[in-house]
Amino acid sequence: MNKIYLIADTHFNHGNIIKYCNRPFSDIEEMNNTIINNWNSVVDKNDIVYHLGDFLLGDNIKDFLSKLNGKIYLVRGNHDGKSIAFYNNIGLEVVPT
Repeated sequence: MNKIYLIADTHFNHGNIIKYCNRPFSDIEEMNNTIINNWNSVVDKNDIVYHLGDFLLGDNIKDFLSKLNGKIYLVRGNHDGKSIAFYNNIGLEVVPT
């Protein structure tokens, strides 16, 4: 049976979030890799993940999606400013708000 997970505020590629939120990482690469590894240690390929905003800063979203397990549904946050069509075209399902 597939499991359902909720997560928010991963802020992939957001260097300042390390300082703002006192995250225990020395740099973006360490933060990104740790979150990806932790995510995949819990979420299986066929699980469902609702990401409740602020997924990633930047344009390389598709690169991150290819590394993360599960079918991801996005509830857009203030850092998720691209169009619904953009997110749907790269493989994220956007939950309308």
